[in-house]
Amino acid sequence: MRSRRQYPRLLVATGVVFVLAIGVTSCSSDPPQRPYAGSGASADPQLGVDPTVPVEEGELPEAGPTDLADLGEDALGLALGDEYVVGGNHTTLLEVRRPLPSYGDDPGPGPGREWVGARVSTCFESELDRQLEIGSYLFSAVSEHSISYPGVQPEDAGWPVPQYPGYGRLAPGQCTSGWIAIPVPVGATLTSIVQSAVTTDPVSEWTVPTDAW
Repeated sequence: MRSRRQYPRLLVATGVVFVLAIGVTSCSSDPPQRPYAGSGASADPQLGVDPTVPVEEGELPEAGPTDLADLGEDALGLALGDEYVVGGNHTTLLEVRRPLPSYGDDPGPGPGREWVGARVSTCFESELDRQLEIGSYLFSAVSEHSISYPGVQPEDAGWPVPQYPGYGRLAPGQCTSGWIAIPVPVGATLTSIVQSAVTTDPVSEWTVPTDAW
């Protein structure tokens, strides 16, 4: 597994956190291995992540063109399993699935669309004195025509667990990991998974071979 570092941009946020948590553990060099709960997991006194609380209206990104021209060479063309580090944020794309299996009361991705999944691990360095804003909406599947399809908020039913938090903040030294559900057009040729900053600017890109989906 390669590890790439970049420090000019900081994917961080400061502020007060709530008392609900999902899929959080101490940060280590390996992705968290313990079982994770879905929505409504028990509280963690150090971190608040409620995966069912949506980002405020108007803040969620929508499908549209994406431009990776400003990314450095070390942020482009990462492979599955590669870790990318920026501003203390250690992120790894672990796995992709197409279609993403769903069960029970899956809300459905909409007419002419299907679910794809990206399993992501994020850890925040313990030496820092701020918090890292995280969320499924910060990851997108990108098509061969450079159209970006962002991840959606987790639901209580349907998708594999663990689920990556829909929105939250990591305290220093903490990690989270899970599946992100992404609605894409049926038959669209997907080429990569892109991580964005909270400003929506692309930060890193993992190239995904066609046979990996």
